[in-house]
Parts: sequence; structure tokens; C-alpha cells
Amino acid sequence: MKVIGIICEYNPFHNGHLYHLKKAQALADGGIVVAILTGYFSMRGDISVINKYDKVKTAIDNGVNITIELPYLLGTQNADIFAYNAVKLLNMMGVTDIVAGSELNDIKIINDIVKLEENDDFQADIKANLLKGYSYRKSYSITLENKNINISSNDMLNIKYQQAINKINPNIKLNLIKRI
Repeated sequence: MKVIGIICEYNPFHNGHLYHLKKAQALADGGIVVAILTGYFSMRGDISVINKYDKVKTAIDNGVNITIELPYLLGTQNADIFAYNAVKLLNMMGVTDIVAGSELNDIKIINDIVKLEENDDFQADIKANLLKGYSYRKSYSITLENKNINISSNDMLNIKYQQAINKINPNIKLNLIKRI
């Protein structure tokens, strides 16, 4: 049986979330869908407009079988920590696949960027941008732009999800769903 994982905020739940969830359910093919949800705060540290109980109810009402709250201290961290801990929880639940929204919708590009990040020159470029006073996110984006790569925030998370999968359990498959 497939166990499909999704990582979401549902702040608030909208048609794009429903589309993502339906794609995850189709991939599950009668299996289980596990959702990692943020609680009262978003990943960006903003207060959620929807309380965590309504998020869980919405998820269950729309076909999620199990919901797990990503604790506040993990859910409001940078993308590396957020993604690592969400994937870690999903791995503990026995997921076979993670389904994530993507503008690129190209797992090869995601994996190419994961490999690029392992390059010392790439890391040196990020550090050089940090020394110019840019945030890590901006330094990372500038480094990618200098290599003619432009990615969205969602695909930035997908890179971090793939890195976490590689560390935690490379048998988990990251499936991208084109955001519409």
C-alpha cells in the first residue's frame, strides 16, 4: 500500500490546495495520505489566519487520512530545517512518496540544483553574497540567477525536500505537481 505525504499550511485552504490534494490521492490509489501541517504560525513566522484545528478539519474533510502538526520551533525555521523535519516526520510514518507543488514541475532540474549545491564554488558564491549583506535566501537566489537559474519559493522548498530525502531515506520519491 502506498503512503503519500504532503507538506502544507492551508492558510487558508484554496482550490490550488484541493488540486494538489486530489493529485496526491490519485497517486495513493486507495492508500493513505499523510499531511504535515503548520499550526498557529506559517513557515514565514506569520500568524495563521486559520487556526490549527480548522486546518486539520479541512484536511480530513478533503480526504487526508492522517494529519501531523509540524511543531512551532521547526515550522518557523529556514527552509533547510523546515523541510528536513517535515520529511523526517513523513519518513517515520512510512511514506513511499511525497507530493509537492512546483512551478518548474521538473524533478531533473531540482536534482541538478541539489548536485550543484554540493559544489564548493556554489557555496563560495553564496558566502560572497552573504558578506555583501544579503539574506541567505537572497544570496542563494543571486547565486542561482548568476547561473541563469530562476526558481520560485515552492521549488526552493522542493530542493530542500529532495536534500532531506537524500539524507533521511533515498527510497522516498519526490513527485512534483504543476501549480496551476
